[in-house]
Amino acid sequence: MENNIFKSVAFGGFDKQDVIGYIERTAREAAEALAPLTRSEIVQVIGTKFVLYRPSHKKDKKDKIVLAADRKKRP
Repeated sequence: MENNIFKSVAFGGFDKQDVIGYIERTAREAAEALAPLTRSEIVQVIGTKFVLYRPSHKKDKKDKIVLAADRKKRP
């Protein structure tokens, strides 16, 4: 008999570790395919979710947070 990745349902269902490994592998493959297309880096892959990071290339400084200078209190 062939050695398949998953056990058939007739023989007791799927092996949990095999299913988790397959899901993680497909999520990683998707992340690796999308990262170069979006000019980003893979941060992490957990289960079916993955996180990509892309730094902002905006040079507009008006959106940045600026702390106010010390002001004198009114009496």
